[in-house]
Amino acid sequence: MLDSITLIQLATSTFEEAGRLDPTLLRPLDAIHLAAALELGDDLETIVTYDERLADAAQNNGVPVTAPS
Repeated sequence: MLDSITLIQLATSTFEEAGRLDPTLLRPLDAIHLAAALELGDDLETIVTYDERLADAAQNNGVPVTAPS
């Protein structure tokens, strides 16, 4: 599965967007993860996480979530 993951360099705007997400729901690194996913828009197939808070926040923002077994 890891072979299919693409790494990207984040822009400053990604970190700024992460700061605007609801801080009561997400830890800082989770907010960055979600902000980066949101920037990908329709190019994003899914966000991979086992973290329930991140999964809930992603789904609330229309991002599909996968938790591999």
